[in-house]
Amino acid sequence: MHGNLWEWVEDCRHGNYRGAPTDGSAWMDKDCSERVVHGGSFEIRPGGLCSAPRDGVQPVICGDLLGFRCVWSLSSGMGPLTD
Repeated sequence: MHGNLWEWVEDCRHGNYRGAPTDGSAWMDKDCSERVVHGGSFEIRPGGLCSAPRDGVQPVICGDLLGFRCVWSLSSGMGPLTD
């Protein structure tokens, strides 16, 4: 999971965790000029690869170091094994 690419998440970037949701939902704002990325890319040295550090990137930025992970809920009953 770490080191492949910087992973985009839905959260807006904030300077600290004061006021962050405690239920696991995305932390959104009306003016979200930067979205959170974490995990590190293949350009990061091994000691810097972990999911805890969060950085912010403008959502209009793209490149080969940024991406997202597709998630499939097995509990939904939908999927390649049941279709």
